[in-house]
This record gives sequence, C-alpha cells and structure tokens, in this order.
Amino acid sequence: GATYAIEGNDTAGSISITTGNSTPANLVALGNQLSINFDVPYATIPRITITPTGQNSASIDYYVTKTVDGFIINFASIPNINTLYSFDYQIIQ
Repeated sequence: GATYAIEGNDTAGSISITTGNSTPANLVALGNQLSINFDVPYATIPRITITPTGQNSASIDYYVTKTVDGFIINFASIPNINTLYSFDYQIIQ
C-alpha cells in the first residue's frame, strides 16, 4: 500500500504520498489519495493552496476537496506505482 508523511499544522506544511505496488487487493488508482483532518475545525471552509514540490507531483493531475474539518488530496489521473508525490500546503481562513 501507499505510505504518507505530513509535517506541519492547520495553517501550513508539507505532504508526501508514496504509492505502493498495484495488486488486485490494493490498486493504485485515481481519486482520494490522502485525507487530512485539522486539529481544530475552521468556522467556515478555508482557502487551501497546494503546490507540487517535485517533477512527479507537477505532472500528476490533482485537486483538493475541502470542509471545515479538513481536506482531501485527489488525483484525477492514475499515479505511477512506487512513486513519491510531494506537496506543500497553505491554509487561509
């Protein structure tokens, strides 16, 4: 399966997503890659900026879905297997 690392807080940080091998039981697929929950929910849905920080990340089609409780990084295209995708994020209320 995939592995994840998050360094940061509810306003800024860095995220790493490393895809694993694609097996019938654990497919590497598009869609939800990582859900991040805020320590403290925002009063209203915040503005979230995601910046790719590497060539692999810059080449993947991604988008963010967000709520007052957190956000999800989604891939609109199928990621490569065993590949690191890294992003920085900034959140503004």
